[in-house]
Amino acid sequence: MNQELSKIAQEQIQNIQSQYDRVKALINEGNMPKTNLIDLDAQLATAEFDALNAKNNINVSKLSLAQLMAFPNFTTFDIESSSIEEKAFFLNDNYLQNILSGSYFQPIIKSAEFRVRSANIGIRLAEAGKYPSVSLGAGFGSAYSSAASKEYNYFNQLGFNLNQFARLSINIPIFTNGQVKERIANAQINQKITETQLSQTKLQFKQEIEQAYLTAKIAQEKLNSAKRQISAQQIAYDSAKDRYLEGLLHTIELNTFRIDLEKAKSNLIQSKYEFYFRKTILDFYVKR
Repeated sequence: MNQELSKIAQEQIQNIQSQYDRVKALINEGNMPKTNLIDLDAQLATAEFDALNAKNNINVSKLSLAQLMAFPNFTTFDIESSSIEEKAFFLNDNYLQNILSGSYFQPIIKSAEFRVRSANIGIRLAEAGKYPSVSLGAGFGSAYSSAASKEYNYFNQLGFNLNQFARLSINIPIFTNGQVKERIANAQINQKITETQLSQTKLQFKQEIEQAYLTAKIAQEKLNSAKRQISAQQIAYDSAKDRYLEGLLHTIELNTFRIDLEKAKSNLIQSKYEFYFRKTILDFYVKR
């Protein structure tokens, strides 16, 4: 954005310089007073000062970017100027509803839903403690001693010391001192917490989308307004320049029209980048 603002500042210098040369020629012909040339010279100095500030803003932006990237020297790289495509982008209630309808597939909401499902399973696991349980186990083993290695070899010892077992146990919860009920109650509380968290997550995500949509819509309206503004200001400035060359307008009045046109161009650039930024945020909710 600063690069485009700097470009506008350079264009202003060229425009004033062109007017300066034209007025100088008219003064030499005796068709204009010398005071007009003095006013234009002051305007040219102001435009050069503004261009210098715009150039400095570019360097400051490059330095900030280099520091953010931990780049060793910001003077050794440049930023490529890329044009922003202004495609048709309709922001309406249908667009908002499409985003909201797809929000339930977002990872943050899916994660909250899985926590609710996990809490439901936790309740069933806690309730399982009320029912009898049956466990079955079996195993076998052997042993070897180096002290008996002279009389019995390794494999003989394993055969002599071989043992095996089988176990069947039945657990009937008759008196659990309220532990099962407490685990069930804790599991139910955890379920309520996860359900509340899911509702809050959905609400917060919906509010974020609505906020992003509103800011993008406002930015789009500002961009459209800036386009109409620059068109009107360009016509007004061209008309004022013609009247000035005919001697019907003072230099100060012409400078006012020029400043208004410069502000309109600056507003258009800022509105364009703001809309692009807000649209990028909105696309983040659509694509993530």
